[in-house]
Amino acid sequence: MKNPLLLVIFCLSLVQTAFSQSWQRITDRGNALTDIHWVNDDLAFASGNQIMLKTTDGGEGWTELAMPIAADLLAVDFHDHQIGAMAGKNGTLLQTKDGGQSWNIINLNTTSDILTVNYRSSEEIWISGTSGTLKYSSNGGETWTSVELGTTAAINTLVFTSGDQGFLATSSGAIYKTTNNGQSWQQLTSSVSTALNDLYFTNDTTGYAVGDEGTILKTVDSGNHWAFIQSGTNYDYKRVAFHRDRPDIGIIVGEEGTVLYTNNAGLTFLVRNSRTTEDIHGIDYKQSTNTVVAVADGGTILRSTNAGSSWISLLSGHPSDFLATDFVNDSRGYIAGKEAVIFRTTNGGDSFNDYSRPLNIDFHAIAFQSPAFGYVVGDDGTMLNTTNSGGSWTALNPKTELDLYGLYFADADTGYIVGESGYLASTVNRGVNWSTIHAGDKGYDYHDIDFFESGPGIIIGEGGHVLKSNSNGDWQEISIGTSDDLHGMFMIDESAAIIVGDNGQAFFTQNQFESWEPLNTNTAQNLRDVAFLDSLTGFIVGDKGLILQTTDRGKNWTEVDTETYQDFKAISFGDVNTGYAVGEFGMIYQYSCEVPTATGTIIGQDNICLSQQIYRLEYESTDDLTFEWRVDGGTIIEGQGSDRIVVQWETPGRNAVLVKSQNICGDGPTEGLEVTVSTIPEKVPQIIGNGVACLETVSQYEVDSIPGMEYIWTASGGIIQSGQGTAHAAITWEAEGQQQLKVMPRNACGESTATTKAITITRAPSQPDPIIGLAEVGLEVQSYEVSEVEGVNYQWSTEGGTILSGQGTHAVTVSWEKEGDFLLEVTPSNHCHEGIPQALNVNVNLITDLEKEAEKAQVKIYPNPSSGDIHINIKGVGSIREIRIVDPMGKYLRKITPHGDMFDFDIENLPVGLWLIEVESTAGKSVDKVWIK
Repeated sequence: MKNPLLLVIFCLSLVQTAFSQSWQRITDRGNALTDIHWVNDDLAFASGNQIMLKTTDGGEGWTELAMPIAADLLAVDFHDHQIGAMAGKNGTLLQTKDGGQSWNIINLNTTSDILTVNYRSSEEIWISGTSGTLKYSSNGGETWTSVELGTTAAINTLVFTSGDQGFLATSSGAIYKTTNNGQSWQQLTSSVSTALNDLYFTNDTTGYAVGDEGTILKTVDSGNHWAFIQSGTNYDYKRVAFHRDRPDIGIIVGEEGTVLYTNNAGLTFLVRNSRTTEDIHGIDYKQSTNTVVAVADGGTILRSTNAGSSWISLLSGHPSDFLATDFVNDSRGYIAGKEAVIFRTTNGGDSFNDYSRPLNIDFHAIAFQSPAFGYVVGDDGTMLNTTNSGGSWTALNPKTELDLYGLYFADADTGYIVGESGYLASTVNRGVNWSTIHAGDKGYDYHDIDFFESGPGIIIGEGGHVLKSNSNGDWQEISIGTSDDLHGMFMIDESAAIIVGDNGQAFFTQNQFESWEPLNTNTAQNLRDVAFLDSLTGFIVGDKGLILQTTDRGKNWTEVDTETYQDFKAISFGDVNTGYAVGEFGMIYQYSCEVPTATGTIIGQDNICLSQQIYRLEYESTDDLTFEWRVDGGTIIEGQGSDRIVVQWETPGRNAVLVKSQNICGDGPTEGLEVTVSTIPEKVPQIIGNGVACLETVSQYEVDSIPGMEYIWTASGGIIQSGQGTAHAAITWEAEGQQQLKVMPRNACGESTATTKAITITRAPSQPDPIIGLAEVGLEVQSYEVSEVEGVNYQWSTEGGTILSGQGTHAVTVSWEKEGDFLLEVTPSNHCHEGIPQALNVNVNLITDLEKEAEKAQVKIYPNPSSGDIHINIKGVGSIREIRIVDPMGKYLRKITPHGDMFDFDIENLPVGLWLIEVESTAGKSVDKVWIK
């Protein structure tokens, strides 16, 4: 809070002399600048964080443009001196058709960040952004068409060369090319996976790509191949640009002020001193000249007049917002703000010394009682004191973690602080000790506090709240007829004061707040602070570069042309001729009651039946604490406000007892106790789990879980492995046959009858009986089997032949195909896994085959191989019952049942493949092979 300047002794001529002075910016802008585009040698536009800049004198001077919305802008492009656009975060696209005098908001129906905007003509506009956003308009931005690339990566850059050729690059390191004016895009091979941030083509074939981790790529064949260029650093490169008439000369810029320069088309890059350590985001050559301008964080603008070989810094500001200021005389003043900024000037703003603190908080108010002695307050209850003009600071302890927004000191010893959630405290010993003060509702923030000389004090805050102290030191709320937040006030003299707030609201009193008069400020902007030079002359500062002045005690206000659209936050006058207004992004124009930190521990039953219960709080004894209790699932019968309550529980289930401590400063943290409330349990409807289990294995079973319920499991023939008492149990079964699993629910109210589930316990199958079948065979088909057991699956295997049929059953047909000794093995299995295999040693040889061939009846098949027609002649078999043609898998192709004594058969049109000819007669059965080519 500022000290009132009671300058009524000054004559009106002095006041008028003061008003003849103008408001001028004495610091550069601190907004991060993101892109720059030269329209011609004189005209350029730059985009940035909540700022638009324009130069009409070749970059010597830059002016701000009015923005239709507050936006973080990332890119700019202009078709000519009138038509252009700026794009940014959250789908922002702003378009102008009058050189930036006015801007239209273009609705893109997206929340993706727009990273680049590109005018191909006055009507054709392309944009790209995060989440694979790629759009174009062919009617000057009236309507937009999306182009799908099939990627969700950010499209960081988009350029077109001549004709219909264009390129884009993404955050995943991909490069795409179009040859049909962007209607379709083909991904090129870039050989990198790091983000590519910019592309630049010096002609249709030669181009450069730059990106993160020192990535530089070059193509000389229109992007078909990209060569990696060693950059010598691993900085992230943001932009690349080349001289329009001298394509061998180019520059790359990036993080921490990196500038690389080449004069041999990228064969080598040399590091140049950019004169800044800020990240450089944008760069552009001024048409065909050797002048190139770069923009960076902190409002930095750099210029080179020799095509990028050497650089100077034109502008550079402070990026933090200034939130408070106090000037003790015409030359010495202090400024505080975000990121614990503290600046001091001793020469009327010609230079500033940085006394910022190493804290991750914002300072909201600063006040000095003398040129050397002062205080600053900020977030998290931070309060500092200096006795040597800011050279060193001592941390005070107002014993609160609430944000502090305002302070007032009548002298070096006696003072007040206000802040978040209605916090108010006082000190009488320079802030060493603080006393909290009850000042009404704590549901809103206090923004400022001031006192009339030898009179009452005033507190203002959010929602239009105003509090006034009385002679007893008590604080009472008074109404001034607004619900808008109030931010600043100034005591003009012993009776008069002014308060300002949001939406242009201002109020004046001339009788120490006994009555109020609303003032007409002729603005709807939010007003942040106010200061008067004398009883008639005053200034108000506010959003969007607003400064208002009055010379008639606030009856009439005139707007000062500040040529800025940044928000002012505070104003202070060192004397009648010198004042300062401070605000966003380092802008300077010339002219603690402790809430409880802990609540305690709730003591009481947490697993109960429907009943009345007592709960109490164990805590460290502290004066003036009350307790606000809340119970879910029950009613507090008595004790609200104390440290002990009686609760009637009414609702079964998971419930809670909650309590927070309170004092006159506000609420402490909330402590909770979960309480399970039960009724007499009911029988469990069913046990979920397999009714068939395997011996000596673990099976899982469960029931529906009810809060507060304990589940008692028993199992005949089994052991409860885990989960006893819960709704989930694991059982190890130790006995075969029919067993029983039981579960009984119980809780604080009693127990129910058990639920039973029948369980059948089995084991893996036994080893099969010996395999029946020939152990000496030729290269032929033979049948094998074991005794069949119900519910068993049989898996046969051998390395000497092929299982033709019967796999999975007790009997199979095997085609023996290799000579030697082989093991025919069958493995039994069921749902309890595999049993012990049975095996048969089989000798397969050609001699056995020939011997058997001589012994068997004669069955001649010819020709064999055949092209599809065969003749079968059969002798010595008695009567023929059936001839079957079978494939190797046992599937029948044809069956022939002879009539009479037939022994010769012609079979035609057999399919290609291997076929088995089975002849069944009164003499037995024979099997032969025939090949059909």
